[in-house]
Parts: sequence; C-alpha cells; structure tokens
Amino acid sequence: MEGVKSKLAVVVALTLLFLPFITVVYVFFNLEGPVWASEVADVPVPPKPTSGRVLVVSQDGDGNFTTVGDAVANATSGDMIVIKPGVYRESVIVDRKPWLVITGVERDSVILDGGMRLGNGIYVVFSPHVTIANLTVRNYLGNGIFYVSSDYFTVFNVTALNNRVYGVNFLASEKGLVSHVIASGSGDSGIYVGEVTRFCDCVIEYSEAYNNSLGYSGTRANGVTIRYSYFHDNAIGIAPNTLLPDIRMLLLGKWPLELWASNNVIEHNIIENNNNHAVKAAGFAASYGVPVGVGIALIGSHSNIIRNNTIVGNERWGIAEWYFLVPPYGNRYEGNNFNANGVDYWRDGWGFLGCSIGEQASGDTPPPCSLPEFLRITIPNPLKHFELLLGLEIPGSIAVVAAVLVRRTAAKFRENMASRRKHLTASLIDALLAGDIYLLFTTLLVFLGFGASDMQSVVDGIMSMSLLLLPLAYFLWILFYIIYGIVSELTWGATLGKKLTGLKISRYGYIPSKRRILVRNVARFLDLLFFGLVGIVSVLVTKRSVGDLIAGTYLEETHP
Repeated sequence: MEGVKSKLAVVVALTLLFLPFITVVYVFFNLEGPVWASEVADVPVPPKPTSGRVLVVSQDGDGNFTTVGDAVANATSGDMIVIKPGVYRESVIVDRKPWLVITGVERDSVILDGGMRLGNGIYVVFSPHVTIANLTVRNYLGNGIFYVSSDYFTVFNVTALNNRVYGVNFLASEKGLVSHVIASGSGDSGIYVGEVTRFCDCVIEYSEAYNNSLGYSGTRANGVTIRYSYFHDNAIGIAPNTLLPDIRMLLLGKWPLELWASNNVIEHNIIENNNNHAVKAAGFAASYGVPVGVGIALIGSHSNIIRNNTIVGNERWGIAEWYFLVPPYGNRYEGNNFNANGVDYWRDGWGFLGCSIGEQASGDTPPPCSLPEFLRITIPNPLKHFELLLGLEIPGSIAVVAAVLVRRTAAKFRENMASRRKHLTASLIDALLAGDIYLLFTTLLVFLGFGASDMQSVVDGIMSMSLLLLPLAYFLWILFYIIYGIVSELTWGATLGKKLTGLKISRYGYIPSKRRILVRNVARFLDLLFFGLVGIVSVLVTKRSVGDLIAGTYLEETHP
C-alpha cells in the first residue's frame, strides 16, 4: 500500500509540475490563434477609386486637420493626405484603408517624432495600395514605418532615424516598392521584409542604410530585389535569413509562407565597411547576436543571385553563407568586385550547387558556374560553425581534445549509470519547478505591469518575453532555480526533485553546513552555462555537478 501511495504522489507531483507548461502551450496553440492570424493570408484588394479628396494637415491651423492621425481617421479610399512642415509627436494607424497616400511637402521638414515613448511612427495594417512619401520618422520604440499584411505598398523619399527596432518594416506585405529611403540607427534592421511568399515581387532601390545592426534583413523573404543601394557602417550589410516560423499560423492552416529565404536578387549595390561594433542592438539582433564585419550574409538562404556589387572593407567576410534550418544551396555569384575584406568569401560547406562567374576573390570562392552541378557539391565543415558561433578561429588541436573528452565521457558514463540518471532526473524536476516559478512571475508581470486582461494576451506576452528576450528569460529562470534550491535545501534538507528520486545532499556522510549549501546553489550559474550543458557534462563525467565540486558536496541515496 505504501508503494502505491508513493507512486501516486509522484504522479500527482509531476502533473502539477507540467500543468503550467501544458496550459501555456494549449492557449498558445488554441484554435482561435493570434488576433491577426485569420486575416494575414487573405486581404481583398478593392478596385482603385476614380476620385479622392486632398486633406491638408498643418499645425498652424490653416489646413483641414492639425494632426496626421485625425486626417487618417477621417480619410477614405482614394484620398491624399498632405502634411505641411512641423514636428508631429504622434503615432499614426492606418487600419483597413486601402488606396491612401500620405505625403509630406518636404522630406526633412515634415517629421513624425516618437520621443522614445511611442511604439510605431506609421502603422499600416490590412491596407493595400498605401503610399508614404516625403517625410521623416524618428525616435520610435518599435518601427519608424510598419506595414502588416498590406500589399502593393510604396515608401518613397522617406528618412527613418533612430527607431529602436526597425526603420521601415514590411511584414507579410508583398508587391511593394521601397525607393530613395534612408534608414539609420535601428537596433535590428534599417530595412526589413519578412514572411512573404516565393513571389513577393518587392523592390528596394536607390536607398541607403547605415549605423544599424543590419542594413537589410529579410526573414523568410523570397523574391525580393535589392538594387542600386548603399549599405555601409552597419554590423552586417545585407542578410536574407531563415528563422523559425510562427507555428501557430501553420497549425491554423493560415500560413501560406515559405520556410526559407530564397530567390532574391542583390545587384549593383555598394556594400562597405560594415564593421559597426557600437550600434545598440535590439530585437533578434540583441537576443542572438550577429557576426560583426560581414557585407552579405546568406543565413539558410538559397537560390539567390548576387551580382555586380562592390563589396569593400568588411573586416570579417565580404560574403558569407551558412546552414540554418535549411542549407544555403544554389546561390549564384556574378561579377562582384571585392577589395580590402578580411576574406572575400566564407562558406560552411553546405552551399552545394552554388557557383560564381567572373570574379577574383579570396577565401572559400564558389566553383565556376561552367562546372556541371554534380561537381559543385561541397562537404560541410562543422568547424566553420564553431568559428561562426565563437567569433574565433578553432585551433587544430581542438579535434584531438574533443576526441579525448568523448572517450573519457563515454567511459565514465558507463560506470554507475543509475546514479547519474537519478541525479539528472532530480535536476530536471527541479528545473521544471523553477520554470513554473518563472511562468508565475511573467504572468504577474504581463497581467499587472502591462495590463493584459485575457488569457490569450497573457500567454502571448509570456511567449514574447521568453523568445524575444531569451537571455533575460534564461537568466531569470536560473535565478529562480538558485533561490528555490537555497530555500528548499536550507528548510527541508532537499529539493522536491531529490525527494522524489530518493537523493540527499551529503558531505562525508553528514549534512553539509549552511554555508556549503549556499555555495553549492550559487554555483548553479556555472552548472547552467550553455543551457545546462556544463552541468550535464559534469554529472556524466564526475557524478557531481559543478556546484557540488566547488562546495565539496555530493548526492547520495537515502535509506529508509
């Protein structure tokens, strides 16, 4: 009977441990989906109006309106909003208003300023055929200009300065033109196109992007042409990339997008001196970092044409391509001119079937396009990924050291496997409980701090905080893990994970001092480096965590 009760207690405890995670996952993937998911796939394109009004915005009162927002709110399809000079401290939303033109009278004198307290400068959503021209957007916390699911866009003669995340951002918006745009001071990308199909038919031309983390970024952007533009003094100049998609939209059957970034044309651009270490990163650039000093980075991006560009003075690589979710195969390079780059080409070997024509370049130059495809197959080189991730070149001795470590780990692993398994199981249970505490904390933060009122919004907030601010989320989880360990071991002598797996902390057969318990738990920071890999390796090799090694403690089985 005692055995049945014990097993039942374990089942109940594990159910309670997993319940918060199950709740978050269920709500995140529920059938309602995100608020805009049902509309992102199909936005009807109405016919062009035969006539429209001219609405004048002037702060002096000699127009129809004194704010841009009021003019947009009163506009209908076919209207043109003309903005007179002034600094307009507002955030403008264009929601379901197609065939609208918003234009300033002069680029440098018509300024929308967010004062680093407003979200987006001009937010265009579900509104095809909207044109924005002849103005400046600056100092917004999100994007200077942000189009969502709004095809046939035009952004012309616009300056986007010092916007925290993106300068001009086009999400799930296709068949558009970006021309004569200047984007600077963006924490992520100066110009961004993302979540578009293979036939995006988007053009970026005669534009300039500088002092951004990325001059141009295209996440799952396909069919984008970038031409006659100047990308300089960013961390990376141009970066078509493949990142994980929004799985909710896939499950809802409302995700018509490609997994990868492909079929882009990058031509006749000047891409130079993208060595900016000082730009203050935001968004994914802040969460995951970028290899500074790259002219063009093709990150899991394939079947692109890169031709007739001038690529100069990028301290790391002129052009780089590497595997991310999918290989960057089949990229074609023609007539690019290189000078004073660290290395002109850097490739991780996954770029098979790629080729080059008419280039003099250093590094991992692609084979000539005159070769048959089967002769262009390359061999992936894992060491290149270490170089990429660490930002350092891996010494030749690393392979020998790794081989020795693997052999020693395997031998130690086979020895006393049951003890190691209990130790790791106890750590996993405790990690889940720390995750529960983290979920509670973030729930309270989103609910009380940001005023979210429904479960869907709370969960979306939790996921956004956890994924977009991954380093902070991981730090908080480690912090809760340590606090939980200290409190439970000082109070009850063991954590829940240890009690469930029949383990206790010991030092030469005695209960450790409070000081050693404190040191053991604080040292969890070292255990949890690289998402717990250090601690796992330590347990597999020595049967003790790094915290145990530092504190002089170890785990032993309890005896009834």
